[in-house]
Amino acid sequence: MKKSAPTLFQPGYRSSLVVSICDDHGELIDLHNIPIWTCERLFLGLPVTQNLPGSRLVGDLLDENLQDIQQELQAYIEDFIDL
Repeated sequence: MKKSAPTLFQPGYRSSLVVSICDDHGELIDLHNIPIWTCERLFLGLPVTQNLPGSRLVGDLLDENLQDIQQELQAYIEDFIDL
């Protein structure tokens, strides 16, 4: 039986913004990863994989606002433009 990919509110789901920088030949130079959302099941504050009695689903949305993300990405890209 094939497992389906987790959805937004299922444990194990993670989304992120990934920016890649490539050279003139299309070769990857660097990747920058900014987490947006994660969902996991916790029991007494510890991540668990099984649905234990008393465990709960917790989703964490990115702590940064849009302006912070834009500034982070701009600084990251400008580092490579200067090379």
